[in-house]
Amino acid sequence: LPKGMIELIKSKGLVFALWANPETIFERTKENKSRPLLQTEDPMAEIKSLLKKREKVYLQANQIISSEMRSTKQVADLVVRQYLENS
Repeated sequence: LPKGMIELIKSKGLVFALWANPETIFERTKENKSRPLLQTEDPMAEIKSLLKKREKVYLQANQIISSEMRSTKQVADLVVRQYLENS
C-alpha cells in the first residue's frame, strides 16, 4: 500500500485482515486462472513471497481473523460479530 494508506483506511472504519497459511491459500486458489500473480512455475513459492511482503501491512489491521478451517459463512459471521463488538 502507498505510504499513509492504511491510516487513511483505518480512519474510515475498522479494518479486517483475513489470514490463512500458504498451503490453505494454495488449495483455495490452485484452480483459479484469474489470479495472474499465481500463474507461475511455483505458485506456492509466490504465495509465500507475497505473504512475507504483505505481512507488515496485514498486521496493522484492527482485527486479524484466521480463515483456517472455517467456511465462508463462518468467517463472515465472525467479521460481523467482531465489528459489532468493536464499533
